[in-house]
Amino acid sequence: MLHDSQYQGTSSQDRYPSINQLIESHELADKQIKANIMKIVRNSKSPTIEELDKRLEEAQLKLIQAANQHQNCNDLTQQVMELREQKEKVQEIESENQVKLHNIDQVSDFVDEHQHGLQEFDPQLVRRLIEKITIFQRYMEFTFKDGEVIKVMM
Repeated sequence: MLHDSQYQGTSSQDRYPSINQLIESHELADKQIKANIMKIVRNSKSPTIEELDKRLEEAQLKLIQAANQHQNCNDLTQQVMELREQKEKVQEIESENQVKLHNIDQVSDFVDEHQHGLQEFDPQLVRRLIEKITIFQRYMEFTFKDGEVIKVMM
């Protein structure tokens, strides 16, 4: 584990290169990532949850009517099941998009608070911002929770 005492005589830029690189390049990357996510959300060909709820309700009413009239309900039952599965998938996608946007907002808030770079190591902050750190023979790769990846040569 590295401590600040090991970095005496070095600038904060040298001590925390990946986080400070993130701060420096963040504004453009943040806008681009948000734009990409919003483009995916807007251009989605899948129906909205509201549309699926309406279609599901209609199919369920038809199923009840068919059952009351002692008709074959296999096709309607299959349609209801498919609509439920489709709704579940759309909910998962929307949830994932919300998590991505939340992560971007967290990183954005951090960058706004630390516009002049990080002055001292904060382990809690690292846990909040960094998804994973991969160490290679010649460099380290920091993957931030907003999707940004920064390589730092060793």
